[in-house]
Parts: sequence; C-alpha cells; structure tokens
Amino acid sequence: RLKPKPDHTFSAYWYFEFESEAQNQILFLSLGENGVLLESGKVAVASIDGKGLVYPSGPKWSPLTEVSLRALSGDGTLTNRAFRITSALDPEFRSPDLQFIFAETDRRFDLAQVYYTVDRALHWMTEVLAVELKKPLEIRLHVGDKGVSNAAFYHQSIIYLGTGDGITYQGLPRDPSVVIHEAMHALIDSYSGLPSEGEGGAFNEGFADFFTALLLQNPRMGDSSYLKGPYRRTLENNFRAYQDFTPGVYRNGSIVAATFWDFRGTIDDQRLAQLAFRTVNRLGAGGVFADFLPALAHASAGFLSPEEQAQIHAKAVARGWSQ
Repeated sequence: RLKPKPDHTFSAYWYFEFESEAQNQILFLSLGENGVLLESGKVAVASIDGKGLVYPSGPKWSPLTEVSLRALSGDGTLTNRAFRITSALDPEFRSPDLQFIFAETDRRFDLAQVYYTVDRALHWMTEVLAVELKKPLEIRLHVGDKGVSNAAFYHQSIIYLGTGDGITYQGLPRDPSVVIHEAMHALIDSYSGLPSEGEGGAFNEGFADFFTALLLQNPRMGDSSYLKGPYRRTLENNFRAYQDFTPGVYRNGSIVAATFWDFRGTIDDQRLAQLAFRTVNRLGAGGVFADFLPALAHASAGFLSPEEQAQIHAKAVARGWSQ
C-alpha cells in the first residue's frame, strides 16, 4: 500500500490481515519498507441484522415469531464471525436481502431456527460465563439421506444435525435442547478438551446437559423432538454416582448433570453456571470420576463462601460421589 507524506509524496508499506490464534477476530499489521512495525490492531468487521421466522423457545414452548437474526456477515448466508449454518440439501443457499422467513414445511425454515438458537447459546456463554468459543463453529443441517437421520453430534468444531427419522426423533433442528446441547460441547471442547467416550465422555455429556438446562430453565433434554416418550432424559432423576453407573456415557452423564441441578437454590444460577465451568476446566481432558469431588472442591475454593462450599459438598456426597 501507499501512505501519503506531508510533502504530498507517498511511501510504500506492507499491510497484512490475518486470523488470530483464537480464530474469532481478524487482526492487521502495517510494516514499513525496512520491516519496522507502524501500526497493529483489530479489523472492524461489518455486520448487519437480518430477519427470520422461528420458534424462539422451540415449537413446544413458543409460537412462531418474527425475530432479528443478529450480526450477519451480510453476504446472504447465515454466517457471522462466530459460526456458520449450511444445509446439505442446498449448500449454496443465499438470501441477498437477509430475509429468512419460510413456512414450517420448507426445509429452509430450519436454517433460521438453528441460527437463532446457536446465537442464543453463544450469547449466554458471553453474558454468563464471559467466554467465547476459541474457534468458529460450523453447523451442518439436513445430514443423511434426503436430510433424514437422527444425527445430532459435535466433532472438531462442526455440529451435524439430521431432521429425525420420524420414528425416534422428529424436528431435531427445531428442538433448542438438542441444538444448544451440541453448542455446549463446543464450549467444553474449547476450554477442557474432555473426550467423547469413557468417564471423560460422561462428564462431557453431563456438563453439556447441565449448561443447556440452565440456559433453558428446563431439565428435560429432547422434549420437543423425542417421539418415544415425553423427553429423552432429565436432570430430575434419582441416579447415584457409582451405584447407578452403566457402560454408556449418557446415563452416567445424567448423574453429573443432576448433581449440579441439585445445587440450584444453594447459589444463584449465574454463579452456579460459573462453578460448573470452573469444574470443567479443572477436570481437563483426562478427567475421571475419581477427580470429580477434588475438581469441584478446587473450583469452589475462593469462589464460594465456606458455608456454600459445605452445602455443595454435602449435596455431591448425597449423589454418591464420596467413593
């Protein structure tokens, strides 16, 4: 680039734009011809709100509502600096006027619904936990044959969602508990790196359930999409650590989630979310069941009062974590 000088001539300089290590912002550097740093900072990224027709709290709990879709990149896609929504059925879909208003029978309806829900989840992370995902998130909808599958999983900064097979699940992208749960896996992956299998996998599932339940103020997971019962699992359960463990991650994870759900009332929901997040951080990628009480105690120290710590510990012990 050329930079004007006071004598009305120009000097050349190098200008670089690059993605930060966290990959959630664009930085720039200006270097003089001799390599001296002239200036550095963040690149302002333009964004614009669009409109969508969605169920703000899912079809079971809210009516269809026209809402703002915040901070779109403006290129006609459902993209912002933190995440992107695409459909396997129409990967090139764009709405140049940023109006994503479709009938429920139109598969494109799911795009706006998921954008709104993921944005809600990430906004909660920022407002309640004061954190952001360390990498941009991609959400791929309508995976499977003609979009029909029971896929709902997170892997390496990508969320995969089918529409449900109409037998076990239906309308997976329209169920906030399903979509937010997967977004919470991205949060856990960013700050803890817990695995998807074994004891660490149970922690991963349990904390994803707990954060989702706290955000939605609803302990029932899958209650808008699961067809074989009123919900897929609930944090209001009587399972106990060690006594009721099974080989699968979901049952064991529901004990982790229920333990933190038991803590409600001891401290307010925001500090409870922060306590859970501090515990996730202290468990780390290698966390196993034997680490739960020590990690919880470490997370509580200096954060809760001695009285609150004693109450939290007693409730964890009541859930069977005192092996």
